[in-house]
Parts: sequence; C-alpha cells; structure tokens
Amino acid sequence: MKFNISKKELSKHISIAQKAISSRSAMQILEGLLLVAENNTLTIIGTDTDLTIITSASAIVEEEGKIVVNSRLFGDIIRKLDDSDIKIRIEKHNMNIICNKSEFNITCQSPDEYPMVTNFEEKNSFKISSEELKEAIRKTSFAVSQEDTRKMFTGVYMDCTKGINFVALDGFRMSLVKLNKETKESK
Repeated sequence: MKFNISKKELSKHISIAQKAISSRSAMQILEGLLLVAENNTLTIIGTDTDLTIITSASAIVEEEGKIVVNSRLFGDIIRKLDDSDIKIRIEKHNMNIICNKSEFNITCQSPDEYPMVTNFEEKNSFKISSEELKEAIRKTSFAVSQEDTRKMFTGVYMDCTKGINFVALDGFRMSLVKLNKETKESK
C-alpha cells in the first residue's frame, strides 16, 4: 500500500475518525484506525463497535490496500509533522511515514480482525445542517434521563416520517423540537 496526502487533509480526517475510538477498549484492534487506500481516496474508519465514523480524503494512491494503525500514535505523529505532503508506504505490517526530513516507522495490525462496518439501507433521507442538528439536540437533551435503570429514556428520539421531530423525556419532563424539513422515502 502506497499513497501521498497533504498533512492538513490527513490530520483533519484522523481527528474526525478518532472521535469514535474508545479510550478504554477491551480489544486492542479497536484502539486503531482502519486505513483503506483505493481509487485515489483514503478512507479512515474508527469504531468502538457502538459508534462508527467513516471519513474520506483525496489522496494520490500508488498502490491500493488496507491496514489498521494505532490511532493515538498515528494521530500524534501526523499532527507534529510540517505542513507539507506526506508519503506513506506499508510493507507487510510496517508503516513508513516520510515528510520532508522526518521519517517514522510504525508497526500496524492486519485489517482482517477489524470489526466489519454494517452498510445501512437508505429508507428515509433528508439534509440538515450541523448547526440545526446541534441546536435540536441541545434543546431536547436536558430532558434525557440520567438513570440507567430506564434505558428507553436515556436518549433523544428522532422521528423522520413527516418532517423531523426530536423528542426526549425522563418520566417527569418532555421536550419536543419540530423541524420543517422535507424527508423522502425511497422505495
């Protein structure tokens, strides 16, 4: 596997995928990011099996492949490099990172043991800005139950059948936010 990518782009996408990595994992493979290089795109996947984040960046892929690299170590190295293009080469389970006069070697893991990402069928689709989503969750999350004994009340429910509705309740309080967004159902 061989690819070239800008430091700024790689660092941004590593930070996005790292949000799904758990700080305390029972499985060592879950402390890593799955890197997939193909079709001049680098896809970075982070998961803790409950939450999966997939992000893609444009890269010059010379040789396609995939590998799992330790998230924290890889992220720390990339963030400390100069703002320049980075050359990454992987042979067997050894990653070689070159940027200007800096060079690093990291031992990686086989992608075969990484949990499979489930592909979801798209039934309902809609577009919402990140600001609208954050605002709707902020306005409803205060009514979420803090007790684990009633699991059904520990999250915000999102209904997308007619518009987008966010609902949270804890048995005493209820919060509802309605967004007038068009949702479409695929058949």
